Amino acid sequence: MIVRIVHMFFRPHALEQLLPLIHRQLRNVMSHPGCLAVKLFRDTADPDHLCTFSIWEDQEALDDYRQSDHFVEVWRTLKSHFAEPPQAYSFKDCTP
Repeated sequence: MIVRIVHMFFRPHALEQLLPLIHRQLRNVMSHPGCLAVKLFRDTADPDHLCTFSIWEDQEALDDYRQSDHFVEVWRTLKSHFAEPPQAYSFKDCTP
């Protein structure tokens, strides 16, 4: 199992127009083969900071999603509104 955490920092006021797109994208992520869960969080101290938390069956499923046409298209749109580069982390479950 792979946990993927992505922090995204948007320019002020960009999120209001992007949230509908982001919410649609979350539904697409959840329906992608190998995605077990996905959540979106908004920073309580910085409303322009979002964080996604997703759980994947394995690295192959995550990589397949990240190479999908839909991901590439949405990411291109979001990237143009970033205030700073996103931060992404992947963790492998090591719970005994």
